[in-house]
Amino acid sequence: MLSVRQLKKEKILLVIIIVIFVLLSSIIFAIFSMTSSKISNRVYINNINVSNKSIKEAKKILSSKICSSTSLHLTYENFETTIFPSEFDFSFDINSTIQEAYLIGKSNNVFFNYFQIVSSIFTPYNISIKYNYNQEKLDYILDNINLNLPGIMAEPSYYIENNSLIICKGTDGITLCKEELKKIILDTLCNSNSTNTVNLTIPVKFAFSSQINIEKIYNEIHCEAQNAFIEKNPFDFHMNVDGVDFSISMEEAKSLLQKNSNRYIIPLTITKPEITINDLDKDIFVNCLSNYTSNYNVGNANRSNNVEIATRKLNNIIVLPR
Repeated sequence: MLSVRQLKKEKILLVIIIVIFVLLSSIIFAIFSMTSSKISNRVYINNINVSNKSIKEAKKILSSKICSSTSLHLTYENFETTIFPSEFDFSFDINSTIQEAYLIGKSNNVFFNYFQIVSSIFTPYNISIKYNYNQEKLDYILDNINLNLPGIMAEPSYYIENNSLIICKGTDGITLCKEELKKIILDTLCNSNSTNTVNLTIPVKFAFSSQINIEKIYNEIHCEAQNAFIEKNPFDFHMNVDGVDFSISMEEAKSLLQKNSNRYIIPLTITKPEITINDLDKDIFVNCLSNYTSNYNVGNANRSNNVEIATRKLNNIIVLPR
């Protein structure tokens, strides 16, 4: 009869044999998986089963089940618009996605392959499909949507007109949650398997407009008058610049902004330079490259009006030849 000690040794030996057998079997299975031309078991792409499929078979399955032609109908209150994936060059990268799925259990590390294969028994691998899109184009589309939303928040703005600085007060309102909407759009396209239009609600948040920064505005518009001049080596010319300054003090301008108004007018002093580009015509335009003569008939009202508009637009404008 075997002693307790001997029984214990035999049990330990049996466990060691079983462990060695399991490890060897797993290693053999992992090596087999590495050399297999099929995707490993329990591997999915966007919840689409591609297990035990070749790359060609998986590509065929994926191409038949995903769709990037879905149109997106976006709404917020009474605003609505429709965008298409083609507008921002959206496309699925099927090849690299399938390649990622194929490489599961096929690395150069046998033990890592074993870990991947065993872990897939408990939790299947579900790979998100890869995609490409033009970020600048999508940003442009979303920025335009933001500009057209009802009740949009507006930042303070200004412009110069008739020797006056016109400052418009900002208004509080909503603003587009741009990054959130971008994620919603991309996630929707990735998970859609239909060509039907998908309705989405535009996410927004309330935002406060900035206060008018008169000193910042002054620094942006203020400049000294600059004469036009020519550089000869190498040849270049510099246009004349009008000087711009407040006609009132900064304290007076700040006091003006304390009034409750949506629009403020600050008088400006415009200083003309002593030498303009017109004074340098003979030095700049030494050679006549070409000329053209056209008849001007005041009796032809439409044509004469077009000529007057064109000459006003081109007067004092220098167009470099190509």
